[in-house]
Amino acid sequence: MKLVEYGKVNTAFVKDLRRIVGERAVIYEDREALESYSRDESGEEYYFHMPDVVVKPEKAEEISKIVKLCDKNCIPVTPRGA
Repeated sequence: MKLVEYGKVNTAFVKDLRRIVGERAVIYEDREALESYSRDESGEEYYFHMPDVVVKPEKAEEISKIVKLCDKNCIPVTPRGA
């Protein structure tokens, strides 16, 4: 089985995300803001991972477009609920 090589989050990719959801709904290059999304509420250090980008869509259509964009660019998606 061949392993998938993931794509990299870069400024062009982030611009595409911002076109979908708007400037305010994308967190990128703000380490302090990203850190609050780096773990779940279990408190286990095992689950820590600093995200490259956080996107906060409000509509199902936005989610669909984001997932398609990520798939096209081989960017993994980790969903997070409220």
